[in-house]
Amino acid sequence: RLIYIKNNNLKTKRILLDNNLKKILKSKIFKYIFKNLNINFYRSDKNIIFKDVNYLTHIENRFKNEIFAKSIKLIRNECVKYFKFSKKKFSSPKYVLASRKKAKKRHLLNEDKLLEKLSKFGFERVYFEDLSFEHQIYLSLNTKILVGYHGTAFTNAGLFMNKDSHVIEIMHEKYPQ
Repeated sequence: RLIYIKNNNLKTKRILLDNNLKKILKSKIFKYIFKNLNINFYRSDKNIIFKDVNYLTHIENRFKNEIFAKSIKLIRNECVKYFKFSKKKFSSPKYVLASRKKAKKRHLLNEDKLLEKLSKFGFERVYFEDLSFEHQIYLSLNTKILVGYHGTAFTNAGLFMNKDSHVIEIMHEKYPQ
């Protein structure tokens, strides 16, 4: 939605977003990408009445949608640009086991054994939840192979990984998807 606003000369408008998005959008990378937008945050734990508001709905993403694909490409390109011109660099293994060991649900019981086998090929364990959003994007842009149990790391990584990168997502055979 913000990419749409940014690219359609709506920069002069005041943009209201839920306070839950503040941490992500205050990160350096998104401050860079959306630097010209007038973003304000509101608390969502109270009832608020908005008057004279336009609501931009989400872009349909379950089916082939050129606008969605174009928006994702624009965000990715902006992130690549940010890291190209930024002096900020992070450690970034090429082969990543996205660990869910700290998760209460949906984690691999034998993750240590899997890592032992994968480490022979240069894989390193990464806890995405311990990384800043900026670091997660950087890691995803530079990862060749990402392995791990089904979770949000794959959504974020999938947006930013290169076309020649690979994802191996582990799911339980009875998972309902």
